[in-house]
Amino acid sequence: MKYLVKGFEWVHWTNLEVHPEAKVPIAEEDAAALKTSVEDNGMIQPLVVILREVIPAKTVSKRGGKVMEKVPARKRFWIVDGANRFATCKKKEDDVLPCVVVETDSVRDLALECASVGRSRSAGQRIMVYLERHKAEVLQAAEKGQERAKNGGSFSPQSRDRGEEIWDFSSRGIAQTLGVSDKDTLLAIDLLKSHERREGVATVVGGLREEGRKLEEGDPELKAIDEAWAGVLAGRTPIRRWKAAVGGKRTTKDVQRAAVSWYDVGKKGLVSLRGVGEHWDELPMEDRMELLQLVREVSAALPREVRDVLAGGSR
Repeated sequence: MKYLVKGFEWVHWTNLEVHPEAKVPIAEEDAAALKTSVEDNGMIQPLVVILREVIPAKTVSKRGGKVMEKVPARKRFWIVDGANRFATCKKKEDDVLPCVVVETDSVRDLALECASVGRSRSAGQRIMVYLERHKAEVLQAAEKGQERAKNGGSFSPQSRDRGEEIWDFSSRGIAQTLGVSDKDTLLAIDLLKSHERREGVATVVGGLREEGRKLEEGDPELKAIDEAWAGVLAGRTPIRRWKAAVGGKRTTKDVQRAAVSWYDVGKKGLVSLRGVGEHWDELPMEDRMELLQLVREVSAALPREVRDVLAGGSR
């Protein structure tokens, strides 16, 4: 990706529109914080834009052609970064917004790069941004690894040979580049493949990878995969939990299962939670953030009487 900063301009809001390739998911808590910031302080951070078109000056007649008025030339821009800031800010008739004007050879890559910098990001989010930016190369590496496994080679969801040109886009190559675990990278690649190819979650059987079935629009599993992709990219879904989230929404044949004792499940979970609280200071910061996100999700699903107890109520 290449980009060049051309300058700074104040642009009337009616001459701005979000580029279709610049829409990147945002976590709910980030959206709430952004809304508060914009409402309290206005738009502090400029939008990043590219020139869309120049509308030349023209002369128009008014009131039956008796009075001539010259309309000056104007420029219209695509928003590459700042779509959420633009949507959040209140716009009055004469408002102009601060914009950094750039040129780029890839709107999508620049939008993703902007989304990946500026504050602390989860490992899963950084990996997904990288995969989206190098989608074609990553999918090619995955295909190569799968072919090798089918032809009797050692199982590898990704080509991992350092001597090959594709190494940089293998699971281990990406993990090395980003400083993350190979396990997280493999999980992210599975998510990318399912989302791009509209397929169910892949599985490993007998050392060979079995690709997921083709999914039709409207299938609950496909919807869950799209939600997981957006969740990881926005930083609200931990990469190690996306398959579990999708698994609960698959369409499967009815099978006879033993009845679940939710009392036992709840008791074990609460005892485990107590242990986590007692050893909280021993957890790495990244693990804490992942657990806190899970706590938010659990809290939203708790019945009112449980929330009352947690809030210190009498019930």
